[in-house]
Amino acid sequence: MDDRFNSENTSFITVTAEDIDISSYKIYLNGYIHGTATIDKKPQNGHFIRKEPGKYRIIVREENASKENRAESNEINFEIKEKEHMHFSVTTKDNKLLLITLSANK
Repeated sequence: MDDRFNSENTSFITVTAEDIDISSYKIYLNGYIHGTATIDKKPQNGHFIRKEPGKYRIIVREENASKENRAESNEINFEIKEKEHMHFSVTTKDNKLLLITLSANK
């Protein structure tokens, strides 16, 4: 990662999964699939994303966009400050994807 990217993207988002294989799903931030270039490291069955501080909307969807009844989580709106770390978890409940906020740390 280049120095400019690191200096602008000082906030961190982690999304982990409990009972699904996260590699079969895509993480959307503000309606866009987060780019692989934003991943510094991967926690086990999860993603670690560097972002600029700001307001975001996060949702998790099954990767296959043409799949009938494509699974989609609930949407969470949040604001992340400089050097803050937000941790989300995605799981299934009643055969639906459920995205929950686990913590927000500085």
